Amino acid sequence: MRDPYKLLTPSQKKLLIDQEQWMKDTGKTYEEEWGREDAIYAIKERFPTEENARKAVESGGYPAVVYLYSHGKIKKTYRNKKNVKPIKKCKCK
Repeated sequence: MRDPYKLLTPSQKKLLIDQEQWMKDTGKTYEEEWGREDAIYAIKERFPTEENARKAVESGGYPAVVYLYSHGKIKKTYRNKKNVKPIKKCKCK
C-alpha cells in the first residue's frame, strides 16, 4: 500500500503542514473518525492540481485554517524566530 503523503504535490504538502500546525497550536489531534489520511484526501479533493494548491499557499494558506487563525484567539507559533532552529554545519571532513 502506498503512503498517501507521497501522492501530494509540494504545495499540497505545505497546506497539510499548515493544517497540522494549527491542530498543534490548538491542542487538537486526529481522531479515529478523521485521521491523517482523510485530511490528505480532503486536501487532494479540494485542491486537485499543483496550480490550485499553489494559489492557496500564495494567498496565505489553507482557507479554513486562515479563517480560524484570523477569527480565533490562537496565534501562529511556527513563524516566530524563537522557534526556528539554527542549521548545524557538519564538522566532519
